[in-house]
Amino acid sequence: MPNAIAETAKLTGTIRTTDTDTRRQIKAGIKRIVSAAGTLHNADVSVDFVEGYPSVINTVVSGLMVPLPPSPTLHPSTLHFRA
Repeated sequence: MPNAIAETAKLTGTIRTTDTDTRRQIKAGIKRIVSAAGTLHNADVSVDFVEGYPSVINTVVSGLMVPLPPSPTLHPSTLHFRA
């Protein structure tokens, strides 16, 4: 019977954050966990991150910069923002 454990494995996923420091902490945690799993199982492991877009931080000001579509129910005079 052949070995039921694969010689290699690849895990992929995404990280979505609204804060750059949180993203840094998550990436450091993933590296730490992968390293510990490799040590525990005597396996060669690596972590590669493909950098995408920076964290998105929405503010009231940035929301006001988006043009509003014409709509009888969504008119700028009916929008109210609280600080």
